[in-house]
Amino acid sequence: MVEQRLDTLCELCPRIVAMVTGRILADGTPQDVFNREVVQERVGLPVYTRLARGAALPPPWPVRLSESAKAFGTRLA
Repeated sequence: MVEQRLDTLCELCPRIVAMVTGRILADGTPQDVFNREVVQERVGLPVYTRLARGAALPPPWPVRLSESAKAFGTRLA
């Protein structure tokens, strides 16, 4: 699957390969891949990761809604 909506990828895929100009930057779980600085700089961040990072939560930052809810101490409805 090729997808640019990072949030969708994190929810659906157990493994992600982040690429830029045909080169692999990272390969692993969504949590592992999107908590790497090189991926954050070159590919971007899922929305939940951006929110956690912006709120100065400690890494590793969440990449899925369920992880974000736990990180922020909130309950899903």
